[in-house]
Amino acid sequence: MAKSYLPVGIIVLVVMASFVLGIAVGFSVNLGSSLFAHPGRYKLIIRDDNSMMKFDSSSGKLWIYDPAHKGSEESPWILIDGD
Repeated sequence: MAKSYLPVGIIVLVVMASFVLGIAVGFSVNLGSSLFAHPGRYKLIIRDDNSMMKFDSSSGKLWIYDPAHKGSEESPWILIDGD
């Protein structure tokens, strides 16, 4: 008796797609809320190599985005020390 694994595969693909979509939407909402809360304060910089940075004009600090970074507050934004 042959068992069909097609329904299981479809369910796995749907779960994986919804997980990836949830992460993308969550990141977009989080980034958008921080940028739109203070539209004149933060400037988002997207470089040619698709890396992202944000500049805080009130403090003069520059942050770079690293999704693999897990700091004490688990923020993907790493402060670049200009001193």
